[in-house]
Amino acid sequence: MLERTEDIVIRTAYVISVVLLIMGALFKIQHWPYAMPILIAGGIAGFVFSILSMAEIFNSVKPMWYKVSWIIAFILPMLVSNTILYLIVSVIYIQHRRKRVMK
Repeated sequence: MLERTEDIVIRTAYVISVVLLIMGALFKIQHWPYAMPILIAGGIAGFVFSILSMAEIFNSVKPMWYKVSWIIAFILPMLVSNTILYLIVSVIYIQHRRKRVMK
């Protein structure tokens, strides 16, 4: 089955954000140089992933309460700066809910 371009972009942004965030955290723990630029790049990739995912959710045919609950699930970790919560929500969306949102 061929994937849509949007699917590829969303998954790529997610993978890049996770890899850069983990790598930046490792650099920060080890006190290696360039930790902050790597973390910032990972945050930007995560922001791109979140925006694309929220646009996909908002354009789906699901009821409004379903859309709002997913939008809150993506925005809340950004507001409290909780990277772990962001990763959990992202994994759940990528692995399970994305199939249901698009139906």
